[in-house]
Amino acid sequence: MGTSFTEFAGYGFWARDNHVAVWLCLLVRQIDKENDGVEWKHELRQQFVESGTAYPPGCVYTGLDKFIDNNEKREWMITLSWKAFRELDALKGSITIEQLRALSEMKGNWEPHVTNSEPVSITFYREFGEKWIKLLEGNFETKTDAEWNDIVVKFHDFNSRRG
Repeated sequence: MGTSFTEFAGYGFWARDNHVAVWLCLLVRQIDKENDGVEWKHELRQQFVESGTAYPPGCVYTGLDKFIDNNEKREWMITLSWKAFRELDALKGSITIEQLRALSEMKGNWEPHVTNSEPVSITFYREFGEKWIKLLEGNFETKTDAEWNDIVVKFHDFNSRRG
């Protein structure tokens, strides 16, 4: 399982590919619930589906900078993200393999990276969602001695720190 850099407005953080993919699929479900016919939202949805269901390791691209290019769109994405977060919390601590596989039915090729039939803790997906929302809100502190998954300036070199 690879890692991808999720970025927005010059900042970002590293996360496991499947955490990013599940989050994007949860956002797609929220966009589908709105179904308001706005073209740029449809294009963003397609980006999320493609990245969340057919990613090669280390290449989950969110497209945030491409699609979220003004404050109105940013506020919409924050609201949408909180809805996805609440959906995740409604799972009460774990997500079943069946629920993960249902996310893959969004016309993509993604299969959850799960090797057993036990429910999977939502902890890592929640942590990703918290960082995603902080990144969108600009509500974070950059660290001078960052860990690999802290929010940092986009061009921070982690390769020397990751094994």
